[in-house]
Amino acid sequence: MPTSRSYQEYLIESLKDPDEAAAYLEAALEEGDDSLLQVALKNVIEAKIALNESNDADNSLPELQDLIEQLTEQPKLNLLSWFKVLNTLGLTLSITPSRSEHQVV
Repeated sequence: MPTSRSYQEYLIESLKDPDEAAAYLEAALEEGDDSLLQVALKNVIEAKIALNESNDADNSLPELQDLIEQLTEQPKLNLLSWFKVLNTLGLTLSITPSRSEHQVV
């Protein structure tokens, strides 16, 4: 019997923390790779499902599982779909100034 958890189990456990989930999605978004972003979003959804199951909060489980199916069928989300998915996960999307050489100090 293995004594250690797999990386995936560790990842899902850590993504139950909303701050971790937000940072994880932000890092995936910054990479600019659609397939990486899709995997990251699925991992965050799986973490939310696991959190809801452990807390007996079944009220959003069907909606979360529908999101995973939607991502499988349509991996690229439009901006409005992103807002809906993030809202379901208890996250928000924000806009900040980009890092630029021409920033006013």
